[in-house]
Amino acid sequence: NEFYCLDGKVYDATFGPEDGCNLCKWGVCISIKVSLWADKSEYVLGDKILLTAKVVKVTKDGATPFTPKEYAEVYGVFITPSGKETGKGEKGNLLKYNPNSGYYERTETIEKDVEPGTWTAYALVTQKGTSLSANSEKIEFKIVAPPVCGDSICDKGESPYTCPSDCRCTDSDNGVNPFEKGLTY
Repeated sequence: NEFYCLDGKVYDATFGPEDGCNLCKWGVCISIKVSLWADKSEYVLGDKILLTAKVVKVTKDGATPFTPKEYAEVYGVFITPSGKETGKGEKGNLLKYNPNSGYYERTETIEKDVEPGTWTAYALVTQKGTSLSANSEKIEFKIVAPPVCGDSICDKGESPYTCPSDCRCTDSDNGVNPFEKGLTY
């Protein structure tokens, strides 16, 4: 089938006018498909977060990985719980291509002064020297403050061994939750 582009859209027997191109060059449509995921859904301040993105270029010839050899750049963009967006086009937020996995990856330590709450992230893909731009779907993850020993609350991550003042227990064989507040050995 022949492909042709008109107003940033590709037309042929496979694609209809509703299917957009990320880049339309010399009558050929290039469509970029991006997936992003995090290694966990909840993090504690000080944890490391691993973002991974899969980026695929789709043309009339099929789908192939979109790699740095094609001047691809993949950014991790973050939106704080209060709505501030960071990382778009910032070199410090580039995900690095891993040739062994074929994915783009970035590991970052969550600083202690980061705003706790539900964060949103997405991958932004660009190609140097072109107007190509594509985004992944947005993902969400939570960042929580670490548990505080001595606050009379047996938080996740605390136990009678790590914080006996918050997590006292009784005979756990009788069905009593040993992590319930106020119980004694």
